[in-house]
Amino acid sequence: MVIVDEMMARKYAVAFCNVYGDQLTEDFIHHLRAFASVIALRRGILVYLMLKTLSHDQKEAMIHRLMQHYSLSLPFRNLVVMLYRHRRLALLSLIIRKITKIYWKRRSVELVSVATSHSLQDEQKQRVVEFIQQCAHAKAIKADFSVLPDLISGIRIKGDAWIWERSIRAVLRDVKRDMLQRVGL
Repeated sequence: MVIVDEMMARKYAVAFCNVYGDQLTEDFIHHLRAFASVIALRRGILVYLMLKTLSHDQKEAMIHRLMQHYSLSLPFRNLVVMLYRHRRLALLSLIIRKITKIYWKRRSVELVSVATSHSLQDEQKQRVVEFIQQCAHAKAIKADFSVLPDLISGIRIKGDAWIWERSIRAVLRDVKRDMLQRVGL
């Protein structure tokens, strides 16, 4: 089911980007990601849109208000309405991630997420971006920084096809794997 969802989300995202790609801006992508964060945190929004007790007009009016609140364009509202009508609203977060990836890929920008055990200052963030550019041989990098205390004094960088991590947790994981291999498990 997950593979089918991935494929369906990709098809919707590619179709959206093919039709409206020239209208997409970095500002729109920023608003889109803010909207995705809200629906990820408040799943009740999508559940509300799936309630059978509400009329289609009420649900579409709510979609319209959400799009206005998050400054999302008419074409994206039409996509959300279409997903609602086709009973595919559950794919919305995945479609937004795919649209974001396609947007940056078409602009030759590598999108990476950087998780650190503590917050970084701007100068440190810039050094991390320079490090990624050297290691990944990428000309342009768009990095999303977050704090992940589980890393235990470290950093994890994820690109589309690679992961780089340096942390005490990674060292402990490697030691555990080596010990298990030595005893034959």
